Amino acid sequence: MLTSTQYLLVNSDSNLVSVLLVLDKENDDLYKKPSMTQCRICFVHNAIPFIGFGFLDNAVMIVAGDYIDSTLGAAFHLSVLAAAGLGNTMSDLVGIFFGGYVELMADRMGLPQPKFSAAEADSMHARISKNGGQGRAFKCFRSAV
Repeated sequence: MLTSTQYLLVNSDSNLVSVLLVLDKENDDLYKKPSMTQCRICFVHNAIPFIGFGFLDNAVMIVAGDYIDSTLGAAFHLSVLAAAGLGNTMSDLVGIFFGGYVELMADRMGLPQPKFSAAEADSMHARISKNGGQGRAFKCFRSAV
């Protein structure tokens, strides 16, 4: 039986030689998917900083937007939407400067970190867990609730 280190040469119709890597599914890490426990750990590990960042982002946006509306908006006759846009800009700046701090605080919470092999980390299951935890589409909903 061929293992992952053995190659099979095959001639194609155009007389070109292509190399096919034949993988043994029982012994090769490329076919191992992470366990559901590791996927859950990965999801939570990525979700906690985004929840904290979403709360910080929305809190700054609301406070800054209200302050800009009541001070600059009244002085320069800015619309509420313009004040909200400036508040969002301030929130983005705060996020740039304090995003790393939020991640550091999440790491200090002592949550377990996912322990994937290189092949498991590259698997579709691990990517879905990571991207699901970082769900930016749900960031505003999570922090507003």
